Amino acid sequence: MMRPRLPLHLNASRLVSLCLVLLLVMLPVAVGCLPGPPATRRGGTVEIPPTPPGSEPAPGTTPGQPGTSAPVYAASLRVHFLNVGQGDAILIQSSPGGTALIDGGPRAAGPGVVTYLKAQGVGRIDLLIATHPHADHIGGLVNVLGAFPVARIIDSGMPHTSDTFSDFLSAIEKQVLAGGCVYETPESQVAQLAANVTVTVLGPERLASSANDSSVVCRLDFGSTSFLFTGDAEEPAERALILAPKPLDADVLKVGHHGSSTSTSAPFLAAVTPIHAVVSVGTNTFGHPSSITLNRLTAAGATVHRTDVAGHIIFESDGESLQIAVVQGVFALLIAPAGNWLAVAAAGTAGSPATAKTAWGYQWP
Repeated sequence: MMRPRLPLHLNASRLVSLCLVLLLVMLPVAVGCLPGPPATRRGGTVEIPPTPPGSEPAPGTTPGQPGTSAPVYAASLRVHFLNVGQGDAILIQSSPGGTALIDGGPRAAGPGVVTYLKAQGVGRIDLLIATHPHADHIGGLVNVLGAFPVARIIDSGMPHTSDTFSDFLSAIEKQVLAGGCVYETPESQVAQLAANVTVTVLGPERLASSANDSSVVCRLDFGSTSFLFTGDAEEPAERALILAPKPLDADVLKVGHHGSSTSTSAPFLAAVTPIHAVVSVGTNTFGHPSSITLNRLTAAGATVHRTDVAGHIIFESDGESLQIAVVQGVFALLIAPAGNWLAVAAAGTAGSPATAKTAWGYQWP
């Protein structure tokens, strides 16, 4: 279609004037197309500015270094199950590569979690996952979000009315407004801590009626070694993962809901076939971990590790095999002369000698 010809009497100067008028008229319209008021999410308001194209690092590139494109391959991976009492906090470190944190324990554990992360050399968190809004999982994250820059945050999308959840949202808002932080819900998210270290969100595909069954469930793969993290997911969520179906087979299972009898069903264990099972638990009035769950794990052939017994439980992978740092009983940690490598001295209690299964370079606050 041909464009209509301008009237002959519209000279150049008048054309320029008309263009300026049109520009002033259209400017408010154009501004109205920009992002509007803050986006409302899960019982709170968090202002999420648009993410500039290309600002997120490409999978397998150096996290936190915009513009880099050289693939980074990890030589080792450490997964720390922190002893935060009755709660969950899991630190993942790819070397080289990025750092992830899944949950932060209860509010009282927050300062200790920050101290622990700093002792491990953490200066930035590339991926933070809040599995669900209960205080024993997100309370400590308020401190973490105030202490470290975070590049990417994923939570379940389940709202809560607690003051802890409100403080959690406020801490996220500060990160987002500071720039460089993306806040997302879990739909099929995938994150690369290195080119060969992958965190894959498996669920939930939709929110359930309970916060526990809306827990973010994810797996971690490095070479032939794998971990499955389940938050407080219970049997209905486990059944949904099996029926989806999702890739559940893993070497290490973070036992759901602190070992409650309502989680870690026999069909779920048959799908996961874990070699190791970690129960993150502390003193509680709920009967966690349930003897029913512990018996199921034993029957499935899994070795059970409990944070209330062993303290921090740390796995190291070279992509082919796993090593575990577990100290049973009362123990003391001594800094060895060379660097920050630690010697573990285990002191037994009467009738129950303590044993250090392995000891290698970790700083324990």
